[in-house]
Amino acid sequence: MKIELSIILPIYNVYNYLNRCVQSIIQQKFDDYELILVDDGSTDGSSELCDELAATDKRIRVIHKQNGGLSSARNAGFEAATGEYIFWIDSDDWIREDALTIIDAELKISKPDILKFNYYRNTDSQIPIKNSMDLGVYSGSLKEKLVQYTFQNVSVYGFTVWTHVYKRSFLKQSGLRFVSERKIGSEDFIFNYEAYIAAETIAIIHECLYFYDLREGSLSQTYRENTYQRFNELYKQLSNWLMEHNCFDKYQKYAAYFYVGRILGCISAEYKVYSNHQIEDGHKNVKKMLDATVFQDAIKYARCLEKNKEKKILLYLCEHRCEKAIYWIFTRRLLEGG
Repeated sequence: MKIELSIILPIYNVYNYLNRCVQSIIQQKFDDYELILVDDGSTDGSSELCDELAATDKRIRVIHKQNGGLSSARNAGFEAATGEYIFWIDSDDWIREDALTIIDAELKISKPDILKFNYYRNTDSQIPIKNSMDLGVYSGSLKEKLVQYTFQNVSVYGFTVWTHVYKRSFLKQSGLRFVSERKIGSEDFIFNYEAYIAAETIAIIHECLYFYDLREGSLSQTYRENTYQRFNELYKQLSNWLMEHNCFDKYQKYAAYFYVGRILGCISAEYKVYSNHQIEDGHKNVKKMLDATVFQDAIKYARCLEKNKEKKILLYLCEHRCEKAIYWIFTRRLLEGG
């Protein structure tokens, strides 16, 4: 008998949050799913909790594996999945009480390769985060415009995997898998760009169905030394994928625009003080970024696509390696809270 949804939870040391996530799934009225818990070598009791949860519900399966990272766990769950559609959920988040019913209804109507929905950001309050694209089914030229939009507006569109559901046969046929987050800047971005380009139909609904639990501390408070290198690797792998699929000329300028935006984010981080990073080191690192041939080549594409006047000036300064002026712009923004 066919299963509609394979819900996959990558799990690593989330003992305090895992039950909340699982309960938000098994308490749904919709029940045509399998729930695959992928224990990625947890050491905090999450592994044992997975087995306890599976013993209470026949729809739950557990995979125990050696630690390999988020992408590795997602891929392991996908290989074990049997559902018509795949829904990856981060195990420290949760879903709305009617999320699966709404997802199922849309899948039955539009039968898309990819379904996109919105989410809530949970901090002190629950803030709805919505993309600005019209609801509906995108195919043909409309889908191409959607792909271009996502490249140019990735930060506001919401390109996380957990705001999407994917047809399993489409992913199989396209050979799509997650690249390790230990190698590239964002495993979600490259996966979704490749998926969006390969898909024939993408359906968008406006309901916020997912709760992203944005907790204090951790990564945002620490300078990550290899972020720049990982975004370089992402851009390299994405460019190679575009060439392999004979669409390099069609999408390269958009990929370059996306890449430049990520490097500008890296430059911004260099001009902040962290416990493990000083401004003096930031100046040196930014100068190296500005001198990099791959960044200089990408800027030429980005300047043609950029419409914001202030950003065009910033790109001009980057192209001419005006590091002092760039530093002034970024520190002015920081002082203004921008």
